[in-house]
Amino acid sequence: MRSVLEALELPGMGAAYGTAKSGVGVASMGVMRPELVMKSIVPVVMAGVLGIYGSIIAIIISTGINPKAKPYYLFDGYALLSSGLACGLAGLAAGMAIGIIGDAGVRPLCWVEQMSLDNETGLDKLGIRVAADNCDMFVNNLKLC
Repeated sequence: MRSVLEALELPGMGAAYGTAKSGVGVASMGVMRPELVMKSIVPVVMAGVLGIYGSIIAIIISTGINPKAKPYYLFDGYALLSSGLACGLAGLAAGMAIGIIGDAGVRPLCWVEQMSLDNETGLDKLGIRVAADNCDMFVNNLKLC
C-alpha cells in the first residue's frame, strides 16, 4: 500500500508547488497586464493535471493488490512499489519544473509592450534609445542597450 501512497503523495506535492510558483507569475501578470491573465493560466492547469495523473496510477495500483484473488509475492510488491515511486518522483519533478518555467515564462509577457521599439525614432515606449552605438541609460555601470 506504500506504492499507492507514493503515487498519490508526490505528484500532489509537485502539483501544489507548480501551481503556487506559477501562480506568482499569474499574479504579477494580473497587476501589470490584466488582459493577458487568461493566457498565463496554462502553467497552473498543467501543474494541476499532475495530481490527477498520480491518482489514476494509484487507482490502477490499488486494483492490482488483491491477495484473495491470487497469491501476492514479494516481486509483485516491489514491482508495484517501483511503479508508484516512478510515477510519484516524475510527478514531483515535473511539478517543480512547471512551476519554475511557468513563473519565468509568464513574467516576460508583462514587458513585451514596454520593450517594443518605435520604427521611426528607434526609441521604446519609455523614450530610451536602445541602439548598440548610442546608449542613453545606465544602471549600476551596465549599459541597458
